[in-house]
Amino acid sequence: MPEHADLVRLVQARHVLAHEDGLVDADYVLKAEDSRYAVGQRLVVTPGEVHRLADLTAKITAALA
Repeated sequence: MPEHADLVRLVQARHVLAHEDGLVDADYVLKAEDSRYAVGQRLVVTPGEVHRLADLTAKITAALA
């Protein structure tokens, strides 16, 4: 499911930004399954990815209401 994969990757990206100073850790590589990065690389998040996370969060919130 592309939505689920996007959600996992973007939540893991949030973790890297919040807790690892933006440097990819082993958890990100394992859980996000994002082959664009290796451990220690600086994670780049685009405005489109931020919007995608907001859209997915809104969709989940609406489904729970």
